[in-house]
Amino acid sequence: MDASKLILDLTNRLGLQGMEAEPEGHFEFHFDGTLILNILAEGRNRLLLFSPVCSIPQDDRHAADQQIKKMMKRNLGKLAESREMLAYEPDQHQMVMYRRVETDNLTPDGFEEVVETYLNNLEFWKATPTQVSHQRPPMNMFFP
Repeated sequence: MDASKLILDLTNRLGLQGMEAEPEGHFEFHFDGTLILNILAEGRNRLLLFSPVCSIPQDDRHAADQQIKKMMKRNLGKLAESREMLAYEPDQHQMVMYRRVETDNLTPDGFEEVVETYLNNLEFWKATPTQVSHQRPPMNMFFP
């Protein structure tokens, strides 16, 4: 199905008739007060879904690098079961989740399932502790 028609159908299903694209060209949806879903039509047969996951504090560069590495490693482990990819956006100092969706054979119901799965994965990432501990783990010492 045409990518723009899938977006239009989704807006109608959500009761957002007449919703217009943001100036950058994507549509921005808000769910549960904390989840932001952006959808961009990339031509006629492809959509890009993207969402901010978390901000990366810049006051401690080493801790920021560790946080990014930790999330990227965890994302690698999830790639086998999930089609979403995390990326660090240095201009905004944010981790962002992305997913490309080919729309050639996708129905409105199928797209709704894709969005639901995407939002569930976004909830997972937003709930994942991302702070890097600056404390060393306690040492277990046993004396005879």
